[in-house]
Amino acid sequence: MICRLLLLAVCVCSLSCVASAVEPAKFADATRAPYSSPPVKSRNGKSIADMKKKVEQLWDGIVFKKAGKAVEYVVTFSTDAGDFQVEMWSDVAPNHCRSFIALAQAGFYNGLIFHRVIPGFVIQGGCPSGTGSAGPGYCVKPEFNEKPHVRGVLSMARASQLDSAGSQFFVCVDAARSLDKKYTAFGKVLKGMEAVDKIVGAKRDRRDRPLEPFTIKSAKVKMKGKDK
Repeated sequence: MICRLLLLAVCVCSLSCVASAVEPAKFADATRAPYSSPPVKSRNGKSIADMKKKVEQLWDGIVFKKAGKAVEYVVTFSTDAGDFQVEMWSDVAPNHCRSFIALAQAGFYNGLIFHRVIPGFVIQGGCPSGTGSAGPGYCVKPEFNEKPHVRGVLSMARASQLDSAGSQFFVCVDAARSLDKKYTAFGKVLKGMEAVDKIVGAKRDRRDRPLEPFTIKSAKVKMKGKDK
């Protein structure tokens, strides 16, 4: 998962790693088995297996084009530091967007914490165990793209393996261009960066773990202009 070592860039991707805009793939084609076994239950009490099954059921119903027009999604995170809203970049990372939207719709993120905060860098959340070591029971294959990691950008955390992204995400609080084309950027904060700034300002230990972590109360999905 992302940490200070990201700045050392454990892997250097060739141009072949950079994805072009494509239609989202079927769940089985867009994902792979996780590198380690997920916990049986999330810290919010929900079964990881049940939530993965729900993601698979929701997957094909999440469309980014309808009647020839683009369908755009936003996800609003309600946290005890305030709310922030992110838009999805389905044109450059459709499979990551589908996974993220489906996880939010399944209630996966509700009750999880921001387990890592690094001022001048990122806030990170989405780990079902709250430790930074767990995921949703599957990994999403990379969709590295040309979007720069600047303030407000939403991107997926991963381990050293290029295809190990799962449910853990991070929001940049400043430019982090060393991550470009090595991590999948798939959205950006539209509103509420003040909440993100409050989260990153939490007191933390030497491992960048907040002493009193902020919690995601809910993650709600909407199509732009109407409820999803």
